[in-house]
Amino acid sequence: MTDQFNNQNGYGQSGRQPGQPIPPAQGYQQPGYQHSYTQPVVDAQNPRKTSSGRTFGTAFAGAALACVIAFGGFTVYQNVTGAPSGSGVTLGASTNTEIQAQSTDDTLPEAVAQKCLPSVAAIDVYTAQTSTDMFGRSTSSSGALTESSLGSGVVLSEDGYIITNNHVVAGADALKVTVGGEEYDADVVGTDESSDIAVIKLRNASGLTPVEIGDSDNLTIGEWVMSIGSPFGLEQSVATGIVSATSRSQIMSNSESSGSDGYGYGYGGSSSQSGGYTIYPNMIQTDAAINPGNSGGALVDSNGKLIGINTLITSYSGNYSGVGFAIPVNYAVNIAQQIIEGKTPTHAQLGVSLSTVNSQN
Repeated sequence: MTDQFNNQNGYGQSGRQPGQPIPPAQGYQQPGYQHSYTQPVVDAQNPRKTSSGRTFGTAFAGAALACVIAFGGFTVYQNVTGAPSGSGVTLGASTNTEIQAQSTDDTLPEAVAQKCLPSVAAIDVYTAQTSTDMFGRSTSSSGALTESSLGSGVVLSEDGYIITNNHVVAGADALKVTVGGEEYDADVVGTDESSDIAVIKLRNASGLTPVEIGDSDNLTIGEWVMSIGSPFGLEQSVATGIVSATSRSQIMSNSESSGSDGYGYGYGGSSSQSGGYTIYPNMIQTDAAINPGNSGGALVDSNGKLIGINTLITSYSGNYSGVGFAIPVNYAVNIAQQIIEGKTPTHAQLGVSLSTVNSQN
């Protein structure tokens, strides 16, 4: 996506377009027009006086015509250039500089990364160690915290509100967040399991760089995008690609999505959900690399505006295979706003009931 400049030239009050003739001044003859001034009258009794009058009249008419033409030409110049009358000051720049755009392939990823990286956080999730019995049931907790998974997040406010995925922070006993080179403790403000959105708040944070919010309703298939996050714990990583498709719906098994590698199969983060399925509607599909650890990170456009929250990957290995999905930002930020305001996020629902078909019905 590129910025475009559209210059329009005005021609003042005259309305004359380039190439059109200047309208004739009063009293001036052009081919096809008649004189608008009267012919001189000859005095037969005093021909010398009449001749002198004729000579003076001709000279006066010529001088007047020259003044009219000069004034008309200056007026047209003012209208075209916008120069003020009676002013000796030249307004505007004295030079005419044309902006030359640089090669997109060389500079776009660098510019977008520089703008967006300060707004993307790395989230380390810690859980308390527990003991289990022979049946795999938790029996006690030692209180010691160990890092169980990690993910990414996007800064929404200067004082530390961060949006991420629910599956990144689900089951967390403590959170450590690194953003802008600083590490903060964080608390979970609220989560919405249905949309897989969560909001966390950094403690004692100020002066952060909030991301610029884009519009996910106007995406074009094929447009350039960048994914930003912490794949495999590699903080501040970027990858470029395109919007492969929009309005994709995915159904994921909750038991399948919790992998033994600590990142989660299917998306980059751990999940405390067990059994059942989660439906992800209206997702953005992209080939920008999304790997375990990228979940909750940013998908941005060529203007560095947030258009999605990276969430899912489709892969037989659990790693990047060219198909990833992001929650559209318009939907995600709306849910986050409700969470920050202390509301319970609401969703449209369709009720369905089942019954057995028998001979009576």
